[in-house]
Formats: sequence, structure tokens, C-alpha cells
Amino acid sequence: MNMHTPLAAGLKLFRVDWAIETAASSPEEAAAFASEIQSQGSTATIFSVEDRQTGKVTTVDTALDGAKGENLIARRPEDTTFVARTLRPGREYRTREGLPVEIVSFNDPGEFPVGVRITLPDGGTAAGLRTKAGLHPASQGDHPGDVFEVNPPITKWVRVYDRKLNEAGKQVVGGKEFAAERGLNWYIFDTEEEARASLQGVRAVFSITYREGEGLG
Repeated sequence: MNMHTPLAAGLKLFRVDWAIETAASSPEEAAAFASEIQSQGSTATIFSVEDRQTGKVTTVDTALDGAKGENLIARRPEDTTFVARTLRPGREYRTREGLPVEIVSFNDPGEFPVGVRITLPDGGTAAGLRTKAGLHPASQGDHPGDVFEVNPPITKWVRVYDRKLNEAGKQVVGGKEFAAERGLNWYIFDTEEEARASLQGVRAVFSITYREGEGLG
């Protein structure tokens, strides 16, 4: 399994509190999963859930008693200026074919607000404009002149569970039933220690390495 493993029908990839990644059918289900595996000392019931496909962030309260919950460490949408899948200032950039790129402007008017200067193999340069996501004006998602951030490799740890269903064929998380298919659940942690903190019902624990934005172009 890797970051690009196809998800089962009806599932999407979510990131909870910018720390735990999981496949779920909705932000509410992803938050419920996170509440089940949080540290024993945590009483958080409010989670920030990012849809990794669209970048949309939803704040979800998983409390079952109707009382307002709290999560002092969860960042809300207004706490971050990060816009998913857009080029960010101060990074290293290259074209899809590997040529070095300098960003000369980020806010030009129009559909292609990013000005770029590309270093060619002969040492010369070529100027052009790109979308906020770095796409070439003629790009259909695969143009050699598309521009990407060059991000450092990231290593995460994956914990894999069996997806257990009740007699009604539903998965029960946090006292609520969710539609689900038989298969595997998986969660992603920053460290091996966190991934191995609870091994009951776990099928496997392993590491994966990827670069942020990989496979999205």
C-alpha cells in the first residue's frame, strides 16, 4: 500500500488536525476515527478535517451528548493561509521535465497570475505565465512546462486494521454506525512510536516515504 493506492468505492482521503490521514466516507466519519485512536489523555471532541482531494477544511464536533466540545490543539480553517495545490513562495521549483524555475511574480492579473523564468539546458532562460497551481496555459495536466514545488521526502508510519462490521453490515465508530465495505482501515502517524502505541487488532505497521504534492499533477 502507498499514498496512491486506489480507495474503495465511496471512500475519500482525509487529514485530521493536520496529523492523522485516513480513508473515510465523510469528514464526520474521519473525525470519529480520529477520536477512537487519539491518546488516552486527550479529551478533544472537535477536529479540523481536510479533504485531501479538494483541500476543503471542515470543523467537526464528535461529542455525542450535544454539549459543545473543545480541542485546543486543532487548527481551524481560519488558522491557516495554506491553499491546497498552489505554488507557495520561498520554495524550490522545477518544470515537469526537470528544468529549474524561478518565480518572478505571484499576483499578475488574469487566469495565469504566476510569472516564471525557466533555465534551459543551454544556459538560456525562457519566461512564461502559469496558473496558481503552476500549470502551463496549454496544460491538460501533463504539459512538460508545468511547474512544481520540489519538496523534501517525508516519512510517515502506517497502521493497518481490519474493517470490522456489525450484524447490520455497518461499521460502528464512536457509538455511531457508518456505511462501510469489508476491507482494511489505515491511519498515518508521524512516528513509529505513535503507530505502535496501540496494536490491538492491527494487521501491519510499516513506513512510507513520499514528497508533498507527489502524484497530484
